[in-house]
Amino acid sequence: MPNSYKFHYDASDGSSRTEHGAILNPGTKDSALDVAGAVRWYDDKGHLYEMTYKAGKRGYRTIIKKLS
Repeated sequence: MPNSYKFHYDASDGSSRTEHGAILNPGTKDSALDVAGAVRWYDDKGHLYEMTYKAGKRGYRTIIKKLS
């Protein structure tokens, strides 16, 4: 998709990150970057957490969940 990006990585400690974004309405006065993604990590007790996020015209929003 033009005017967009996407990436993902997994780290050796089990953490990971995924993100994708796109410019909405490029070339207009209403153009905006829209981004969504997720980050996963383990705490020092071995519990897995995930934070999902969205950023765009409505601001930056996150949700953090304990998965295990």
